[in-house]
Amino acid sequence: MIPRLPLLSLLACALLIPLTVRADGLSDLQSALEKLKATQPIKARVKAEVSANVVDDSTPSNATGTMEVLVEHNDSGIAVKWTQADLQKVREEADKKNGNPNSVPILRQTMDSFEAALMRSLVDQSGPILRELKTATLESDAKETRNGVPLRKLVLKLSHALSESEKKSVKTITTTLNLWLNDAGIPVCSEEKTDLKGSRFFISFDSTEAHKKSYQVVGDRLVVTQLETSSAWSVPIMGSY
Repeated sequence: MIPRLPLLSLLACALLIPLTVRADGLSDLQSALEKLKATQPIKARVKAEVSANVVDDSTPSNATGTMEVLVEHNDSGIAVKWTQADLQKVREEADKKNGNPNSVPILRQTMDSFEAALMRSLVDQSGPILRELKTATLESDAKETRNGVPLRKLVLKLSHALSESEKKSVKTITTTLNLWLNDAGIPVCSEEKTDLKGSRFFISFDSTEAHKKSYQVVGDRLVVTQLETSSAWSVPIMGSY
């Protein structure tokens, strides 16, 4: 199966918080995010669209799934709620797969995209971004107009802490994070790309993963209003017959 492209969107009402901007890009960003404590409860509807391309006996087939859930985050924790209708569709899909093992369980894959930790990060992006900033290196800080809006673009290089096991198989890994900030130093959108090269059991492999996000301030939270993820793996074929 190659590759899955999940697209998540979140709908919520916005309340913009005015913030003071300083001269340094990373300082502005950190200061703005630290003021967004994510203490206020939030309810949001999150929609996912997942597509998969499958090649079976050289015959390509496509499958697409769409699902929407209600996400609630408050002092009690995170809750992800599906409708009974969608749960029934997933059960029916599982029954059909028993009779057709080659079918793609696209609704199940769509359901899996609502993983709790991901939903938590969607309604509170300040924490994840601040963690990335701890090991980030600022490559550039410049003004840029995007979709007709004047913004400030930061280009960051992110470092990765690898375990001893990962060091044995990963040759190189690079991650670039582009962040576009408004006048208050708050992220409006971002693009992150990771390129990895490695080998395992004498087999080399390459992978690329990309994330595109749009943001909005809701109360004291920075939430993701749209997330698009794409990934691809490449393994060279040794020899020919």
